[in-house]
Amino acid sequence: MGSLPTPIVHQARSAPDSKQAEFQLSVDGVGLLHESWFNTDQIYGGGGIVGGSFHFGGIASPLFISTHVGGFGGKLNFACDKKENCADDYSYWLSNGGDEKSHSFWALQEQLTVGAEFHPFNVFLGFGGGMRAFQGGGDFDDRRSELEDNQMHVKNYDDGYGFSPVVSLWLGSYIGQNGKYGGLSFQFDWTKEDINDEANTTYIPITFSYFHPTGFRGGVTLASLKGAEVFIGKTFSF
Repeated sequence: MGSLPTPIVHQARSAPDSKQAEFQLSVDGVGLLHESWFNTDQIYGGGGIVGGSFHFGGIASPLFISTHVGGFGGKLNFACDKKENCADDYSYWLSNGGDEKSHSFWALQEQLTVGAEFHPFNVFLGFGGGMRAFQGGGDFDDRRSELEDNQMHVKNYDDGYGFSPVVSLWLGSYIGQNGKYGGLSFQFDWTKEDINDEANTTYIPITFSYFHPTGFRGGVTLASLKGAEVFIGKTFSF
């Protein structure tokens, strides 16, 4: 479950007309609410994300670099999201009761992103790309390994760890002159999963965010599979 996408949210400069170098430190709490994911369902959990972003100054002011580290965990059930992702023996096991109890999981993720952001008028538009690393484990992974040992084959995304490229695009607006009342952002992410021979899928979640001038922020990520993740946190600008 380490590769489960989580909201790595980009925040614009604190003021649209600033050309000074600016460092932002963010801390977010995250809640996971997924009706279904890849061969799982009823995913509930939470965790936290810590990130830092550096916006360059002067002529290089549109450029930025950011890094984020997150950890989360929770409970989930075994399921089959698509027939082609489940072998007959696994589908038969599920249809005859399967494993009815919930299983625990945990995950860690690290992401490095570089990009550029522009501020025409009171609007901001940006894009970035980078790499994400993830690690995961828990009772769910142990049980999945037991099924595989019993020749009950089911496709999965990761073997407890992996890497994937990430591309993001965001568009938003400051509210009031120079963001007096904060800002709203719409962020689109593209994440490619190609970890082993078992799976190869693309995610395109969208995140709606609000940033308050005091640094408080919050929002929701709507995943391309049936799920949503909410976050609330605080940004400190230097």
